[in-house]
Amino acid sequence: MKKNFYILFFSLFAIWGQATAQNTFKAVVKNEGEEEEILSGATASIWAANIFALADSNGTVTLQNIPDGEQVIEFSYLGYFKRKLKVSFPRPSNTPVIVKLLSQTVEVQE
Repeated sequence: MKKNFYILFFSLFAIWGQATAQNTFKAVVKNEGEEEEILSGATASIWAANIFALADSNGTVTLQNIPDGEQVIEFSYLGYFKRKLKVSFPRPSNTPVIVKLLSQTVEVQE
């Protein structure tokens, strides 16, 4: 009887863990400007859930195993201002979101 209880308990725990973290988020990270260059190597993070990812050579970043509810996703890239997005999960669509980061560089006029 005790063995059956432990099996049931761990099975429910495993199912609950999988059911609460099934969300995926995709984004394409670009610079904000006329050129809209892809920022490969940009980072996306959900600090509250300890989830991090890097953008690939196409600028696409994929975060996986995101818990349900509202999450703050922070995007960053060296030399650019960080951008935070509030996203509610589960999302109705898994279409990639375009995220544009603003450069910190200042143009000097001669």
